[in-house]
Amino acid sequence: MKNFVNYKILILFYCEWPSNSTFQLLVVMSVMLNKITVKKPVKEESVHQKERPVYVVWRHLARKILNLLTTSKIPRPLKFCTVETFITGIVDEWPSLLRPRREVFTVVIVIILYMLGLPMVTKGGMYIFQLMDYYSASGMTLLFTVFFQTIAITWVYGVKRLSSNIEEMTGYRPNWYFLATWVFVSPAICLGIFLFSVLRYKPLVYAETYVYPWWGEVLGWGIALASMLWIPLYAFHFMLVTPGSLKDRLIAGITPTLRPSKK
Repeated sequence: MKNFVNYKILILFYCEWPSNSTFQLLVVMSVMLNKITVKKPVKEESVHQKERPVYVVWRHLARKILNLLTTSKIPRPLKFCTVETFITGIVDEWPSLLRPRREVFTVVIVIILYMLGLPMVTKGGMYIFQLMDYYSASGMTLLFTVFFQTIAITWVYGVKRLSSNIEEMTGYRPNWYFLATWVFVSPAICLGIFLFSVLRYKPLVYAETYVYPWWGEVLGWGIALASMLWIPLYAFHFMLVTPGSLKDRLIAGITPTLRPSKK
């Protein structure tokens, strides 16, 4: 019964997430369609909505539903998982210091993230947001990181060990579909889109009018490399400090030290 409830919550998350994204897309498209139809800037849309009752109804309905979504007690999967993963990683690194104070540490991290996000709601915040989104939150940086995460989990740690961990937590082993997507499909898609993004790379342009200056490009690549470089740098560091021949160091680097618990 416990596993059944967990699966229901999981299915609810995966239905709610794309539904939320689809609704937000409809809101944005309705505003842009209004702009194209009346051939006026978006900031003047309120004047024309007075002449179209359907837009007034849609605006109020959208506002109510967005308020419901943002104040819902169901956590957003992406935001919750990202923050919780970051906090858990740091707490596990210094458990004796941070684990008894996890709640306080979580509050501190959330406040820091809030302060870092404040500049993005200023008048020039959209330019900062676009820079962060283009070079760190999506595209090459995300695909590069996810590719190596997938390889590390499914190929180095091993999909059999991962399946044993999932069975230990849920009581069920993943079927062949999940194994195939984890081992082959996901890495191939991440690598293909990453290579395509590299080959088709173009400097960042905001709203098809504003071209970022050279120092903006340097700042963007600095943000991107701040996440990407740690993977090859740690591999180089591991090969440098690990004793033994090159073959022994390679084997040690791809041999997992964690094992699923045996009942």
